[in-house]
Amino acid sequence: MPAPGAAVDGKVGRPLTGNRNDCTAFAESGIKDACGHATVLADGGYQGTGVLMPHRRPAGQDRLPD
Repeated sequence: MPAPGAAVDGKVGRPLTGNRNDCTAFAESGIKDACGHATVLADGGYQGTGVLMPHRRPAGQDRLPD
């Protein structure tokens, strides 16, 4: 959840034809560029794209930090 008073902005990319994984669609649809340097929250399908996945732990880490 954003902090009270924090700015929240939504982006929508171009529709893509065919079957693409989340990482490819994130880049090809223009959303990655539209987000610029903003913090982007995403699920595990976007691993490796530089987004924040709060529920994932880094490789080799036994548990999530407190």
